Amino acid sequence: DLVVRLERIGAIGADSETVVLGKASRHLEDVLLPAILSERGRYSIENFFSFSELVHQRLTRSLGRYFGAETSDDIGLVLREMLINAIEHGNLEITYDEKTVAMTEDRYLALIEQRRKAREYAARKINVRYRLSGEAVEYEIEDQGTGFDHQTQLARRPAATESHGRGIHIARNFFDRVEYNEKGNCVKLRKALASRRI
Repeated sequence: DLVVRLERIGAIGADSETVVLGKASRHLEDVLLPAILSERGRYSIENFFSFSELVHQRLTRSLGRYFGAETSDDIGLVLREMLINAIEHGNLEITYDEKTVAMTEDRYLALIEQRRKAREYAARKINVRYRLSGEAVEYEIEDQGTGFDHQTQLARRPAATESHGRGIHIARNFFDRVEYNEKGNCVKLRKALASRRI
């Protein structure tokens, strides 16, 4: 038996075709899930979207101990957005406008590949720290880019029709705490267990 999951990941190109990511996996029940009291981990990944997908799956696999399936999926969605932001806008320093133009001209993936191979960006990594306990789940995602003006971005409200620029707002709506360092290249996310919220 396989579990098939389809996820809409946005529109790409001038004709705005919807892109759907399909994943099929064996459904293996984790018999140790009820035994998890706490967990922590650290990861350092290269600038590949496939790595961000694998890391976000690893970071959410034990959430069922403390959160329901819907909340776990929401956390996974936010992490995926934050990891992609760290790659695109952090390490590869692709601006919002550059991404918009590249998507309109149907050359977004080529832009990603070009930046990934460029000498000044090629060695950069995304560092991720994770902690799950009986009180909260916490994540720290840090890129090696020059940072960004997160205050301006936090104040901006993306239109519902925009296919990018919404990750930070999704995070703020879902996590209890979203904090950036002064430089803007590191975000900390925290979500308390429902029983621990005040």
